[in-house]
Amino acid sequence: GKTERIDIECKESGKYNVVRIADYGVGILDDIKDKIFEEGFSHGDARSSGLGLYIVRKVIERYGGTITVEDNKPSGTVFILKFKKRK
Repeated sequence: GKTERIDIECKESGKYNVVRIADYGVGILDDIKDKIFEEGFSHGDARSSGLGLYIVRKVIERYGGTITVEDNKPSGTVFILKFKKRK
């Protein structure tokens, strides 16, 4: 989809560095939010391999982090990436 703005916020939270990426587009349908990180998943007319978010999740998890998705208010999507702090 399209958005006019993307906000990126970085902060520390306990043992994690957190990156919050928010857009103001149409958002992601609730019934596919749990599928967007699956290998091979794509939605709509997109001609993609369905590997982008799958690879992102695998790399983040490989280094002990997480990625989640939620709704942005009033519209859009927020991805929250958490990375363990280095010692």
